[in-house]
Amino acid sequence: SFERTKKYKYRGKTDSIEDYYSRLNNYYLPKKVDTLNAAYYLERLHNLKKKINTNFYYSIFYLGGNLPDDIEDILSVYFASATSKYENIYVDEKQTDIIPKSVVQKNLIWKRKVCIADHFFNKYNEFKPSLKEELILKAIKGYTLNMIFEIIREKHGLIYAMGTTADVRTYPFNYSSLSFRYMIDENNLEVAKKLMLGILKDMVDGNISDVDFNRMKAELSNEYLMYYYDDKYVNEMLPQLYLKYGKVFSRKDFADTIDSISKEDVIKTIQDYIDLEKYHYIVRRPK
Repeated sequence: SFERTKKYKYRGKTDSIEDYYSRLNNYYLPKKVDTLNAAYYLERLHNLKKKINTNFYYSIFYLGGNLPDDIEDILSVYFASATSKYENIYVDEKQTDIIPKSVVQKNLIWKRKVCIADHFFNKYNEFKPSLKEELILKAIKGYTLNMIFEIIREKHGLIYAMGTTADVRTYPFNYSSLSFRYMIDENNLEVAKKLMLGILKDMVDGNISDVDFNRMKAELSNEYLMYYYDDKYVNEMLPQLYLKYGKVFSRKDFADTIDSISKEDVIKTIQDYIDLEKYHYIVRRPK
C-alpha cells in the first residue's frame, strides 16, 4: 500500500515507514548499559589502555575530587601496570634560527579588519631557570600590560585590545620568551610602535618607580597567594611547576620567593631579555 512504501526524511537520510516507527518507539528511551557484561568491560579496559599507553615522558597524573576508598587498588591496576611508549622528542641541536640577530619583521595575513602587532623577545637560557626568575618574568609581563594600557590606549587612544605573555620552559631546552601585543588599525601601526619602543626603552634604562615595583609584587601576591587553594590552581598550575622544577611549591614557598624579589632583580631581568636591537616584530594584517 501507499503507507508501506512512503519514504520519510530523517537527518538528510531517506527511511522506510518501518524505520520511521521504529525510531519513534526507541528515540526517547535511553539504552541501559550492562556494566557486568564481559564484552562491555573488556571494551572499556581496552579503550583505557589505548589512552594511557602513550608517551608518559615529562608527564604526571593528578587525580582529585571524591575518590573511592579503593583508589590505590584502582591506580595499581589501571595505571601502575601500564607500559608507556617512549617517544624521544629531544633534538641534538637547538633551533638557533628562532633567536633573532637583529630586528626581524614578519608580516602575516588574517581574516580580520584590524591588525595585531606583537613585539616578541626570546632566548635560550644556559642554566635551568628558577621559580624566582619565572615570577620576575610574570611581573614584567604584568607591568608592561599596564604601561600599554595607560600610554598607548588611555593616553593616545590608538588600540582596541592588548595582551602580554611570559613563557618559561625547561624541556627540551631551557627557553623563555616575552610577548607584548596589541590590536590596532593599520594606519596607526607606526605611531604605536614608536610608543611601544619608548615604553620598553624606559624599562631597559631602569626607569621603574617604587610605586610601580610595589604594584608588581602586589599583583604576584594576588595571583600566587590569594588563589593558591583554588581548584584550577591546584589542578593546573602546581603540576606544571612540578614538571618544570621537580617540586610541589607550598604557599610559603611563593610568599618567600616574592618577598626576595628586589627592584634590581627586575631591572636586571629586563635587560637580560629585552634587547631592542634583536627581537621579532610580527604584524598580522587584514586580508
